[in-house]
Amino acid sequence: MNEGEKILRKAGIDLRCSVTASSIDKEKKEILLSTGEKISYDKVLVATGRLPIVNEDSKNLGIELNEKNFIKTNEKKQTNIENIYAVGDCTEGPMLAHKAYYDAYIAASAILEESEEQMKWQNIPYSIFTIPSISHCGMSEETCVEEKINFRKIESSYAENGRAATYESRQGSFTMLIGENDRILGATIVGKESDTLIHEILPLMHNNIPFTALKRTVHIHPTLSEIISECVM
Repeated sequence: MNEGEKILRKAGIDLRCSVTASSIDKEKKEILLSTGEKISYDKVLVATGRLPIVNEDSKNLGIELNEKNFIKTNEKKQTNIENIYAVGDCTEGPMLAHKAYYDAYIAASAILEESEEQMKWQNIPYSIFTIPSISHCGMSEETCVEEKINFRKIESSYAENGRAATYESRQGSFTMLIGENDRILGATIVGKESDTLIHEILPLMHNNIPFTALKRTVHIHPTLSEIISECVM
C-alpha cells in the first residue's frame, strides 16, 4: 500500500483498486463490481479516459494517423507533411496541458531551426490534486523491475518537517529512485504542495545531473523543501 492510499484510507475513503464496475442499477442505486460484490451509491462519476479527435480536414490533407488515431509526428512534432506540425492531445503522449505547451515549444524550436531534444514522455510530471496532493515524474518502481533496471530507493517524511508541522500537514512522504551514476530515475511526492516541490527534481532529471547536487543546495529553514534535502543527506 503506497503513502497516498494510506492517507486516503485513514480519512475514511473506501478504495477499490483494480476493480471494474460490471453494471449499475439506477433504481436500487447499486453498483455490481467485477468481484461480484454490490455496493450502494449516491452519485456516480464516470471517468473512462480520453481519445484523440482528429477532424476530416486533417485527414483530407493526407496527414498520417497511428493505430490509436493520434497524428503521427517525429521528434520535432513534424507530421508526414513537411510544413505541418501537430501538438497537444491529438498527438501521442500524456494528455496534459503542460505537455501540450511543451509540444508547442519543441515545434517552434524546429521551425526556427533551433536544436532542441524532446524529452521522454515518462519524464513529463503530473499531479493528482487530492488532499494531500500526489505528484510524480520519471519511472516507477514497477517499471524499473519490469525493465530490469538496477535502482535504489531513498525516502524522507513530512512527519519530521517543521514547516509541515505549522501547516498541520505531517502526513506525506518523498521517494526518489536512483540509478547508475547517481542519476534520478523517478520521484514521487505525497503531501502538501507536492505539485510545487516536484519541480525541484525536474531540472536534474532533464539535464542528467546526479541527485548528489541536491546535497550542495542550501534550503531555507523552515520550508517544505527541506523534505527533499533531508532525503539526500
